[in-house]
Amino acid sequence: MSYRKALGSYAKLAVKNFLVFVAVFFALQYIGWQVFPYKTANVEVPIEVVNVDNQVTPGGILELHILFAKFTDVTPTISRNILCTDNRVVSVTPTQQRSGLPQGAGQSASSFYKVGMNAQVGAECYFEFQNDYKVNPVRTITKKWQSEPFTIID
Repeated sequence: MSYRKALGSYAKLAVKNFLVFVAVFFALQYIGWQVFPYKTANVEVPIEVVNVDNQVTPGGILELHILFAKFTDVTPTISRNILCTDNRVVSVTPTQQRSGLPQGAGQSASSFYKVGMNAQVGAECYFEFQNDYKVNPVRTITKKWQSEPFTIID
């Protein structure tokens, strides 16, 4: 075999080996991203409702006391709702904006939310929030927490 043919065969083999290496590397990276046990946050449930007698009016303020442990600086996408036993979903908006809760175990925070006017008087409801943590390019970890039940009053 000539020198050029041998060099060409070696180059093809080197390219093939490189492509196999890259494919295996990315496959292992993907698997690692999927199975790595990321610690995001834990919230003690049920979340305590601070309102007197666990009651709130439509348009009123719901106060919650949250005990949590936060293990990451990843900022989650947050969604909040009030879910009622009559299958009604009530809108809720935070009354204050936070730049982020502190990291660490055994933390606590008070949160205040304005209850939507579509809350049905007499309904038993609970507050639910969901955090979606984008921990890497291919994985999002979703955590949901709920409060104690409370009643909508007039």
